[in-house]
Amino acid sequence: MSKLSQGLLSNGKLSGVGGGGLSVEDLDPFVTIVQSETLSMGYTLKTISVSNQGTKMYTADTTMNLREYTMATKHDLSTASLTATFPAISAASPVDMQVSSNGKYLYYATGSATIVYYRQFGTAWDVSTLGVEQSKSVGSVADGGTTGVFVMPDGNSMYVTGYGGGIYHSSRSFALSTPYDPSTATQTSRDAATYTSTPSINVMPKEEYVIIGGGISYRKLSTAGDLTTGSIVSAFKFDSSGVSGRKYSDDYLYMYFVNGTAISKCDTSRVGGI
Repeated sequence: MSKLSQGLLSNGKLSGVGGGGLSVEDLDPFVTIVQSETLSMGYTLKTISVSNQGTKMYTADTTMNLREYTMATKHDLSTASLTATFPAISAASPVDMQVSSNGKYLYYATGSATIVYYRQFGTAWDVSTLGVEQSKSVGSVADGGTTGVFVMPDGNSMYVTGYGGGIYHSSRSFALSTPYDPSTATQTSRDAATYTSTPSINVMPKEEYVIIGGGISYRKLSTAGDLTTGSIVSAFKFDSSGVSGRKYSDDYLYMYFVNGTAISKCDTSRVGGI
């Protein structure tokens, strides 16, 4: 892989990397691209997940293949090397994906049903040891299908979001009685807010802030983990044509996203609320 660019995505009000001391309302820094790579394999990416403290990266593409990479230097895309490939991860291409922080579960959503799919790793973080596909119905998340899934690092909570007809979205939270295991999920709250494009979902560590999609809304929960108490802090400009698969790394240092054959990451140290 070769380095593609450094710079800004979207409105580009700020440049550079690092910094801090900004409030949660100062969301423009969140769009700062710190590194972008173009993969040479010739496939179109759909989603991405980075786990094991920035050393493991996973991608899913339009051919439904799951690829595992090892980054020799944490979070340095230029040091990523292909470790293993798992063919035909799902019957439909995943639109959002996450590897659990303990490396034992792979979660994904395809947008085709109100279901969260998951597989268990026989050996943590090793896709060659993935077990059979399992699924968990997450209710009528929306009129269409589940497009986003996020399991908290401690494995005790799961969040999902979905869409119907491209115009209606809602989100739900679940408690996992067995950490990381979606089969033990019990719904705890639902946000019936409407959005205008297919969202992914990310939740900050204290479960007080939720990001729906990439350019949709950044929501503050007055009661941690309770989506019914959410209010929009800001709508921030992270969407652009073809961008998908936005997902925090398990250490919350970066948000990663894909666009065609390109992988980029955003520095989250400039964003408050973490």
